[in-house]
Amino acid sequence: MATGLESVKPKFLDELRSIFGGQQPNYCYQCAKCTSGCPVAKFSEDFRPHQIVNKTLLKLEQQLIPQEVIWICAACHKCIERCPQKVSPYEVIEALRNMASAKGFVPAGYLTMAKSIIKTGLIQPIRRCRRPRAAEGKIVFYDRNTLNLPPLPMPEKLEIFASNLQQIGFGEKPKKGV
Repeated sequence: MATGLESVKPKFLDELRSIFGGQQPNYCYQCAKCTSGCPVAKFSEDFRPHQIVNKTLLKLEQQLIPQEVIWICAACHKCIERCPQKVSPYEVIEALRNMASAKGFVPAGYLTMAKSIIKTGLIQPIRRCRRPRAAEGKIVFYDRNTLNLPPLPMPEKLEIFASNLQQIGFGEKPKKGV
C-alpha cells in the first residue's frame, strides 16, 4: 500500500537551501495570499505558489522537479509583496528550476529559445509583420527598416557570446523532457 512518502527526499530541502540562501520557506503558514495575487494562478489551476512552497517543505521532489508547473511562473514578484511572513515563493521556484535544469528537466520551449539565443542573440528571430490593406486588396509587409525603427541591439561578437553560453551548458538538450 502506497503511503505517499515514497517520493520524500530527506536532503531535498538542504539542497534547495544551498541554492536560495537565506530564504525561509518554513515561515509560510499557507495563508495563500501569494496565490490570490498571482496572475498565473488566475489562468492555471495547477500553479499555486503556496502549494509549491508546501510541497518543498514536505520534501516532495518528484511532485516538483520533473513537473512543468515550476516553469510557468511569470516572475512578477507579487507573491513576495503579498506575503505577510516575507517568504518568497518566487525564490523557491527559481531554486527548483535550477535543480530541475541540473537534473535535465527543462521544457522543450526553453531549449528552443536557448538555441535561438545562441544562434542569433535573440529569443526569437526578427520577422516581418504583415497587414492586409482592404482598400487595395493586397497584403503589405513591414519590417523595422520600412517603419523607420532603429535596428535591434545585438551582441557585438555573437561568436564569443554563443561560445560562452555553450561553455556553461546553456541550450544543451536535457537528459529528460518535461
